Amino acid sequence: MSSGIAIPDEVVDAYQKVQGSERKYQWVSFKIADDAKKVVVCDKGEIGNDTPWEDFVDRALPKDDTRWAVYDFKWQTNEGQDRQKPIMISWAPDDLGIKKKMVHSSSNDALKKKFTGIHAYIQANDFSDVEKQAVVDKCNGK
Repeated sequence: MSSGIAIPDEVVDAYQKVQGSERKYQWVSFKIADDAKKVVVCDKGEIGNDTPWEDFVDRALPKDDTRWAVYDFKWQTNEGQDRQKPIMISWAPDDLGIKKKMVHSSSNDALKKKFTGIHAYIQANDFSDVEKQAVVDKCNGK
């Protein structure tokens, strides 16, 4: 199902600055614009400011609205190897209205197609879904 919401070039450009050769951001969050016609950049964290995971969650994922976020995630594999790869979070809190969640959900695939190179995709409806260990487990294939 497609929502018909546009994904402008500036959204893809912001993503490329998380994982591409012109890396500028550690993370970027996105939302559906107020006019409900396109996805827009909502917030971002510059490289060098190294936003801790918990601060990123607090800043990028509001309790009362949907968001997508891409984060250049660092973790250790089960074998003890250091890894760093982009992950994408689709955030739609359980207690939001059904229409808002449906529009957000129906835009997921289009956004995922534009964001190539994502290591892990996390569907989150509650803050327990984005606890750091849960994300590490997902990145490690659990």
